[in-house]
Amino acid sequence: MTQTLEARAIALVNLKRQGRESKPVVAAKSEVDTSASGSPWSALLRGMPSDARYTTLNDKKQPVNPTNGLLKKDWNQTGFSVDQLDQNHSHHVKAVGLMLGELSGGIAAIDFDGPGSEETFRHHLGHDVDELPITTTWSSGLPGRYQAAYRVPKDWWGRL
Repeated sequence: MTQTLEARAIALVNLKRQGRESKPVVAAKSEVDTSASGSPWSALLRGMPSDARYTTLNDKKQPVNPTNGLLKKDWNQTGFSVDQLDQNHSHHVKAVGLMLGELSGGIAAIDFDGPGSEETFRHHLGHDVDELPITTTWSSGLPGRYQAAYRVPKDWWGRL
């Protein structure tokens, strides 16, 4: 039986810079046929670090147990690797969320939350967004809304 998985929350893309323009590529929802590829999450999450961990989400972006679809209260304690996501196909899982911090080897995300957020970044930090290193970004598709992932050195984890 062919199972189609609609991954709404995360479709990661690489940030491409051309001259002074630096805008994230808007990621639309992706459909992956799990029976054909055998690895839908690894296809969607290509380019992410191998130690990144994810929480499984339902269609309301709530953490769920992938086995039974029940809401998961301890979702922030452990996460799934991409390999684990690929091995545990579940119709309860509609999306995954990147876990930040120590569980994912110090990955942090800068959240640009709408029009004007890049100007706010410049105002508070004194640097333009274009000065940030090229990284992986993702978006809900709404104007000006995206997140950019960065690896924070272990010495700084306690200060986050």
